[in-house]
Amino acid sequence: MFGMRFARLFAGTCTIAWLAAAPGAAITEKEFLAAVTASHPALVAATGPVVEASAARVQASRLANPSLAWAAERPGGGISQDTASVAWELPIDGRRGLRIEAADEGLTAASIRAAYEQLLLRLEARAAFADWFTAEQEAVGHRGFTGRVEALASRLRRRADAGEESGLTARRLELEAAQARVELARAEVRAADARAAVSHWLPSLPADGRPERPELPRADVTKTASERPDLAALAAEVRQAELETRLARRILAPPMVELGWQRVNEPGLSLSGPTAAVRVAVPLLDRRQADRVGADGRLRVAAARLQQATVRGEAETAAARAALGRLTAEAVAAERARAGAEAVITAAEASFNAGESSLTDLFDSLRAARATGQTAVVLHAEALAAARRLAAATGVEVDGGER
Repeated sequence: MFGMRFARLFAGTCTIAWLAAAPGAAITEKEFLAAVTASHPALVAATGPVVEASAARVQASRLANPSLAWAAERPGGGISQDTASVAWELPIDGRRGLRIEAADEGLTAASIRAAYEQLLLRLEARAAFADWFTAEQEAVGHRGFTGRVEALASRLRRRADAGEESGLTARRLELEAAQARVELARAEVRAADARAAVSHWLPSLPADGRPERPELPRADVTKTASERPDLAALAAEVRQAELETRLARRILAPPMVELGWQRVNEPGLSLSGPTAAVRVAVPLLDRRQADRVGADGRLRVAAARLQQATVRGEAETAAARAALGRLTAEAVAAERARAGAEAVITAAEASFNAGESSLTDLFDSLRAARATGQTAVVLHAEALAAARRLAAATGVEVDGGER
C-alpha cells in the first residue's frame, strides 16, 4: 500500500516538472521581444557613438571661419593710418574632401556597430527570457515535489506514531522533505532573480505573468560570418584609417588670403585704397611627422583587428552552428524521453508491488525519471543559448521554427 502511494506521488512529481501549472498571464517570447524595440532605453543608449560620429561628420564639412582685423597707426605730426581687412583660409588643398570622406566612414562604422550592439542587447533580452522560463519550470517542479513529499511524510509520521508504519521509513521521508525544502528555496530564489532580470527589459511585467515555452530554434541556419555587422564596421574603420593616412601626408597647409582697405592721412593729403596679402606656412620644422606616424599605426591596427575578427568570426560561426544542430537534436530526443517517463514509473511501481524490487530500486527509477524531465528543460535552454551564439557570430537572429 505504501509503495503504491509513494509511486503515485513521484509520478505526479515527474510530470509536473515541465508544466507551467501556476496561474497568471502567459507571456510569449515574441510578445516579450515586442517591447525590446529601438526606442527601448538600453537600445537607445547603444547609439551614443553614432551621435559622436554624426557630430564629427558635420564638423568635417565646415569651412574655416574668416577673421576680421582693424589696425590703426598714429605716429604723430597729424599722420594716421587705418586698415580694415578680412582673412580666410582657402579650401583648395584637398584636405576638406579627405576629412569628409573619413568622417563618412567613421559614421558608417559607428552606425553598423550600434546596430550590432543592439542585436547583442536583444540576444541578452532573449537570454533573460529563456532563463526566466527555465527557472520557473524548475521552481514549479520543486514546489510540487516538496508539497507532496511533506504531505506524505506527515501522514507516515502519524501512522508511525500509531504503530502502523515503520519509524525508519517515516524518518527517511522526513529527511527527503527537508532536502526538498532546501532545493525549493534555492529554485525560488533563482526564479525571483530571473524575473527581476526580465523586468529590466519589460518594466510593465504583470505581477502574475508567467513565461511561455520558447520555441526551439531552427537547426538549418546557413548564415555565415561574412554577414556579421561588426566585421563590416571594422572594414569601414580600415577605410577611415586609410583616408586619415592620406590626409596626414598632406604637408602643405592651405594659403591664407587677406583682403582689406587702407586709409592714410597726412597734413594736406589723404589717400585710400585696397590691400591684399597671401600667407603660406613653410613646412621647414614641422612636416607633420607625428601625424603620419600615428595615422600609419592606426591603419595597421585597424587592418589587424579586421583580420583577427574575420578569423575568429568564422571559427565562432562553425562552432555555434555545430552546437546548435547537436543540441537541438538532443533537446528533441530528451523531450521524447520525458514523454516516456510515465511508463518507467508505472513499470517501477508494478515491480515494487509484485515484490520484484526494493524500495531503493523504486527510488532509483523514480529519480531517473525525474532527472529525465529536468534534462529536457536544461537541453532546451542550451539549444536556445546555442542559437543566440550563432546569432552573435553571424549578426542575424535565429528564430524558432517547426522541425
